[in-house]
Amino acid sequence: MYFELTPYLIMLIVPLTVVAIDLVINSKRIPYLLTIIGILISISLFLDILLSGTSFNKYMISVNKFSIYLSIIFLIGGILTATVSNEFLESAHAEFYSLLSFSLLGMMLAVSTKNLIMIYIGMELASLSLIPLVSFFKKKEKSTEAALKYLILNGISSALFIYGISLFYVSTSTTNLIQLSKISLGPLSLPALAFVVVGIGFKISAVPFHFWAPDTFEGAPTPITSFLSSSSKKMGFGVALLIFPMALASYQANWTTVFAILAVGTMTLGNIAAIKQENIKRMLAYSSISQSGYILIGLAVATKIGLAGSLIQILAHNLGSGAAFILIGGIALTINTELIEEFKGLGKSSPLIALALTICLLSLGGIPPFAGFLSKFILFLSAIEENMLWLAVIGIINSAISIYYYANVIKNMYFYDKQIKSEISRPFKIIAVFAILSLIAVGLGYDPILELAIEAANTLT
Repeated sequence: MYFELTPYLIMLIVPLTVVAIDLVINSKRIPYLLTIIGILISISLFLDILLSGTSFNKYMISVNKFSIYLSIIFLIGGILTATVSNEFLESAHAEFYSLLSFSLLGMMLAVSTKNLIMIYIGMELASLSLIPLVSFFKKKEKSTEAALKYLILNGISSALFIYGISLFYVSTSTTNLIQLSKISLGPLSLPALAFVVVGIGFKISAVPFHFWAPDTFEGAPTPITSFLSSSSKKMGFGVALLIFPMALASYQANWTTVFAILAVGTMTLGNIAAIKQENIKRMLAYSSISQSGYILIGLAVATKIGLAGSLIQILAHNLGSGAAFILIGGIALTINTELIEEFKGLGKSSPLIALALTICLLSLGGIPPFAGFLSKFILFLSAIEENMLWLAVIGIINSAISIYYYANVIKNMYFYDKQIKSEISRPFKIIAVFAILSLIAVGLGYDPILELAIEAANTLT
């Protein structure tokens, strides 16, 4: 009866077990292995729930195809991070992996509910676990600065979000999304809507709420930068997809217009700012901002095909951006720099890593046959079908702009004869192979993934 809750229970048990064992055995490997095993078990349990066709909707927890789809995406981001983190850590392994697991649990809870209070609890658990992870390299000045900015702006975001929730409750006497969709909303609902949009805007780094992202992404440990991009931001989108189409359909004309404006600003500013960056982590941080703009197109369109496009774009960006940050971290460990110009000759010295990074960048740019092309095609098509040709055209132009700065990285890797030392360790090579296979599989339209995204979108309307 409660089998659907076992993946969440696993992600609760793992960090507690890691900390308990660390009190007895100070090991670098045990926390690493337990975390990866726990994540893999949770993914397999979610897949089993999908195959069995069961669902759960009690105690403010709702396990359905939408929550499973996003939870698996979060867990993929988690396993990308966990696989390589030991390459960066010098100590405090138990604390690192337990915080990572608690953050994953929070993300899963935030999208596995139909109640605003549980959404807030999940978001806070995820965010409060992430703050110390961002500052985990305390000797690195940028890491501490990044954590401070993330702490302050995350606090502001959470305060605005909970204030919006409180206004909804005052206006309707409920925090249940299904009940909200059936109640005539009062005069406080528009201010509540505004506060919720701004609160979520910070979480997803949408323009003009994006200013924390470049410094935080650059200063955080690279595995955590990957996790912020691949999982944490996707939690914000999951919450937006839950709240707006499901509970606030009566205000659709208001919030679709807002999301269309945010999509244009986020795509455009992110891409333009990325062009001039010399540090590749900072470039990808702005790229991640622009990718948020594409996801927002689905919310601006607010049709089933548009929402499905957003969900596929979430997966495509999870794989492409998450793996790209990890691979860059592996390269930076060996050449001791994150400057794009120092990547010259990587195609010859580390062909597998260079190929995987190239595919990640091409996918982010929307080039076929990779995942990013499929997701953007669906998003642009959905905009055209809803007479929003202008939004699709702006999206296409922005994709073309992004190809310019992605191509600059690829050019440096392949079109220079400079020899660089790049003894990249095995965990990064595992991520490289995974990135290549997964981005091609999704890009070629692997049916089970597409069907799950469409069915997940159908639960929202």
